[in-house]
Amino acid sequence: MQNILEVKDLTITIDKQEIIKNLTFNLKTGEILTILGPNGVGKSMLIKALLKLIPYRGKINWEKNINFGYLPQGLTPFSLLNLPLSVSDFFQLKNTQTQKIKKIFTQLNINDGSIFKKKISALSGGEFQKVLLTWSLLNNPNVLILDEPTTGIDRSSQEKIYSYLHKLSKKGVTIILVTHDLNVIYKYSSNVLCLSHNFKCVLPSIEKIDEKLLKKIYEKPIRLYNHNHE
Repeated sequence: MQNILEVKDLTITIDKQEIIKNLTFNLKTGEILTILGPNGVGKSMLIKALLKLIPYRGKINWEKNINFGYLPQGLTPFSLLNLPLSVSDFFQLKNTQTQKIKKIFTQLNINDGSIFKKKISALSGGEFQKVLLTWSLLNNPNVLILDEPTTGIDRSSQEKIYSYLHKLSKKGVTIILVTHDLNVIYKYSSNVLCLSHNFKCVLPSIEKIDEKLLKKIYEKPIRLYNHNHE
């Protein structure tokens, strides 16, 4: 597989502070890259830089003709309280066939068709996150960038969502994912980018993650349990 993304000597500065410095890594088509690290180390800033939404120094080279799907962190239905849109109205903004939306809903464990009639502002946090994830998938992206995509979603739905994302990667969709869920990393990730306040690493194998490394990343002991591998 060829590289779909090449990053070299990437430095991100926010308010005169270097959040990320001299980061270099590559990503191949169809891989799932998980970005791992504690809060406040620049994971979301890195994603925004990869999408070229914020200034940076260094090189970020994507393959030509990339169609991105992006789910940012921290959106909530409460931020849309003054927007009188139903879920159906929301998706009409994409001018997408309802059948396609329903197909994705099924993959994300949304089985209640009445959700289309609900106001966006009345959705639960988990429902809202699934709606946003569906939105990011509608344009058949070949690169998905997801910043904590299962926040507020129940465990059974999380498993179904990550299994679906894994199937997409097998079809050639490249995925960059921010999550704190070590189960996801062990089960689905192709490789891992570790970010910490004083440390960074790119691991080509999830098998290299152990409690010693996690303590170095999170600056506190992190307990590992047995994981099932596919």
